[in-house]
Amino acid sequence: ELENVVKNPGLCDLVGGIQSVTLGDEEARKRGVQKSILERGGPPTFDVCVEMLERGKWRVHLDVGRAVDLLLAGGSPGGQVRTTDFDGSVLKYTQNPAVSSTLSKPTRDLTLPRTTAGGGGPG
Repeated sequence: ELENVVKNPGLCDLVGGIQSVTLGDEEARKRGVQKSILERGGPPTFDVCVEMLERGKWRVHLDVGRAVDLLLAGGSPGGQVRTTDFDGSVLKYTQNPAVSSTLSKPTRDLTLPRTTAGGGGPG
């Protein structure tokens, strides 16, 4: 999960690094947070992140920086949950980062080529 990468000192540089920042009294009140918070230190190495949730199901974060910022602020990073349907097509569900675990109506994206039971494809 993206959260595990953020918490891992050896991997967090991939998402921009994490740094502790001390806010002034006024800024902390304005944001409604404690004076010491965690923020992303810089831009992430990659623009997009794909989390493998299980076979045939994954979550895509199209803006890694935004997803990490939401995580560090104590929210849900959202993203698109994608699954493969019985016919091989990919269904997209957009997860709303403002309301954790809220999924919108699925949409069909594309059809993946089917392979034979032996694993061989055309050709």
